[in-house]
Amino acid sequence: MSLREAVKTVWKRSSSTTVPTCLPRVVRELERGWADVAPNTLPPFELERIVERIRSSWSSERTLSRVSARDRRWAPYALYYPTNTANAWLGRDGRFVEALLDECRRTPRLFVATLRQALLRYPEQLRAFADLRKGLQRGVRDVASPRLVEWKRRVGEHHLLDDKGPSKFAQLISANDEQPQSVLHDAGLDDELAGGEFVRLAMREFLSELEEDLKAEPDRLDLSHRLEFVATERSLRFPSDAHLAANALLRPFVNQQPVAEVRSQIEAFLIKHVKDPRFEKANWQRVESAAKAVFLRWILGATLEDFFRLISKNAIEKHWRYRRAFWRAYFKKDLISDAWVVLGEEARRIARTAWRDVPPYAILYGTQDRSHSVLLLRIGSLTVAEWSHNGKCRIWRDGSDTVPKFYERLYLRDQLRDGADAEIVHTWSEHYTWQGKLANIIRRETGCDVRQADYRVR
Repeated sequence: MSLREAVKTVWKRSSSTTVPTCLPRVVRELERGWADVAPNTLPPFELERIVERIRSSWSSERTLSRVSARDRRWAPYALYYPTNTANAWLGRDGRFVEALLDECRRTPRLFVATLRQALLRYPEQLRAFADLRKGLQRGVRDVASPRLVEWKRRVGEHHLLDDKGPSKFAQLISANDEQPQSVLHDAGLDDELAGGEFVRLAMREFLSELEEDLKAEPDRLDLSHRLEFVATERSLRFPSDAHLAANALLRPFVNQQPVAEVRSQIEAFLIKHVKDPRFEKANWQRVESAAKAVFLRWILGATLEDFFRLISKNAIEKHWRYRRAFWRAYFKKDLISDAWVVLGEEARRIARTAWRDVPPYAILYGTQDRSHSVLLLRIGSLTVAEWSHNGKCRIWRDGSDTVPKFYERLYLRDQLRDGADAEIVHTWSEHYTWQGKLANIIRRETGCDVRQADYRVR
């Protein structure tokens, strides 16, 4: 329906002689509809043949006028085709760009296709791309066509064709109270363009700003709102940039601690979208070591707290508060490098009822006492199995044939008992008897020095 036909239709439905109040809304809807008409697509093999014909004609004639009308309508798609062969792009040629802009001024449909290709590919490193961007910016302002009315608004309000446009768009997302998806939709960046290079560059700028804000005021950010731009409900917007997201969220806390709410939001986000680095190591290979260390420390701390919180639900508190204080002292000094929870039947039952999201854990089989569970710890060259309730603490040196492995899914009782190089019974906790013996063994074997003043219960 043309704009004239739309006006006539609305006017006939109105009994008033004045302009119907709904007319501006109808016109805006029509303008958006015209702007978002799905571009034609071709199978890759057919597009390849067309691009080759355009490239051949251009190289010999240096004009688009000799290209057939049918092929010319696909000229915008020839700019950056194929995507993985930048040296062959016609979009590198300033004269081709100029010729295409001339065609766009005469054919608004071609203009929209060229604008979309620019936002989809956004090769800002090319000198000719700056000419294309500026030419499109002039054209969207000067070309009179209903197809371009909505794009004119989008380009103006969302900086789509500005110099440093991705950076400006990132700032707009950060400052906007609307949901990021709504802003993307309003900017016309919610189909294939949502995964395009303009949005990807904006995302990188956005992550840089988020990192600076986390460093400056980590306790005052609405982090949940910000993270909705970094990832959809299902996945990161740009999974290949997962390491950038992890770096931006973790580097601010190399030398400072976030408040609990911020930390829990970041933990949940990274576990969901980048996964646990203890099990999905490939996802974390490109994350900076200092940032990864922050997250591992958070996970280890959470593992310790989860274990002691869970076991304390059906254990004698006076026993557990001494063990908790002892191992917390090692954690606070960054002496625990690995921690893994192995839950018995009773602890698994409690975990399922007490927690909505149960943390990762292993299963303990073969025990007569269903209440038993084990906390596996790595301190220097030692592996420690801290048994719950009345169980002993067992220690293995590196190189032992029977040393338990971390992050198995299932452990038999004997794997966490037999062949230990040392055993400690938890006697006289109030007098710090077993704590002193265990601390001496760890100090002698690893050099990790923790004193009674560090693990005293306060």
